[in-house]
Amino acid sequence: MFGQNSVPKNPFIPRTQPEQTAPHKTLPQDTVCSKSGSVRKTDFAHAIDMLGFEKRLNDRTETFMLQNNTENLVTRVKLKITYRAPNGKMINYREVMVDGELLPHTTRQFEIESFDKGKRYYFHKSTEGNKKLEGYPFYIQFSLLRYDIAITQ
Repeated sequence: MFGQNSVPKNPFIPRTQPEQTAPHKTLPQDTVCSKSGSVRKTDFAHAIDMLGFEKRLNDRTETFMLQNNTENLVTRVKLKITYRAPNGKMINYREVMVDGELLPHTTRQFEIESFDKGKRYYFHKSTEGNKKLEGYPFYIQFSLLRYDIAITQ
């Protein structure tokens, strides 16, 4: 839709993009593929997925779900979130650190402070049926930059 670095067609399933400068982070692990049930290797780009996103016009926070596709307990995730207008132009980007335990093969909801301090933007799927919004819609794209694994006994 917008070229190679495009906003995903369905922003509720954003694409992950691996950090290109850290090849040592690609530690393959066996995981079960949810669609086929087969075992596959989980590389860094697919270790953590974002499954949902919500930010209404008057919200001060952004809510999303992260899915841990690894065999490990993840305790912290660093993401780069890019906000784009419907025409594909970048509105903003930022790196966020999300703290909280994510058990292996589970999904958990997280909430962070919104980039939109002026309450002028809303996630395009968060309209709640109100088509007369006076704000500006946006799409998101995210990249996984880092995740921390807890070593327990």
